[in-house]
Amino acid sequence: KQFSCVDRWTKDPKSRDQETRVGRYTKPFQPVEARYVKVTARNPGTCPPNHPGKGSNAWIFLDEILVR
Repeated sequence: KQFSCVDRWTKDPKSRDQETRVGRYTKPFQPVEARYVKVTARNPGTCPPNHPGKGSNAWIFLDEILVR
């Protein structure tokens, strides 16, 4: 399968703090014809110094992806 990058979104790592980031994130892009959607998300690797789990492996959780 071949995928084309429609858009990229990077969250500023400096904006992280101790609070859990739960919310909706929206990324508009130009309409494309597609049969499949591939989403890649990367965590920071380790928890930052201001996080309760500082130095431990970071986790990333994703519940739903809505494509309109």
